[in-house]
Amino acid sequence: MKKSNVTGPGLLRTFSRFLFVATLSLSATLYSCEGPQGEIGPQGPTGQSGTQGPKGDKGDKGDKGEAGESAGAIQFSMGPSTSTEWGSFIDTTAITYKNLAAVEKGLVQAYVKTRNVWFPIPSKIRIPTERDGNGVIRDVLFAYRIQDGRMISTVHVFEGGGEKYLLQDIRVVIVPAQNARLHADLDLSNYEEVRKAYNLPE
Repeated sequence: MKKSNVTGPGLLRTFSRFLFVATLSLSATLYSCEGPQGEIGPQGPTGQSGTQGPKGDKGDKGDKGEAGESAGAIQFSMGPSTSTEWGSFIDTTAITYKNLAAVEKGLVQAYVKTRNVWFPIPSKIRIPTERDGNGVIRDVLFAYRIQDGRMISTVHVFEGGGEKYLLQDIRVVIVPAQNARLHADLDLSNYEEVRKAYNLPE
């Protein structure tokens, strides 16, 4: 039998060639086994909604807004009101510099509503009390002043001490002087006529 004469460095080169060829063959095999990329799978179902968080605390009540202006007149309402034991209804409303000029130089007229009827004030009217729903006849007066950028309006039941009086609403209408001249013939004692003339809200 013939002996192989590959020894030493020759043997190392032969082994290296064999290892290189084996690596190429394995890479080709792995590459040929890799298939085409599959399609994206369908979207999974939507998860359940989380539990609702606790209800937040109620915010503080905001300050009363400024008197609104409509068609050349300004109006604000006190809404359903109960007087003090001395027969006074008091309201404070913020007023802008523009509206301040209207108050100082224009027309200011107040009205009260009782038994679903509007009355101009000052006036003598029958006004309900907490103890007497039929009411008593009293003189009802109106006054106002400007202080620190606010209009302080007071409706007072004359000689009405010792009772709390009830009104469905109190409204103050402010008409700038130039606009008041445009309606010089307007009956200011009739609130509905004034409201329609100046397109005020009901």
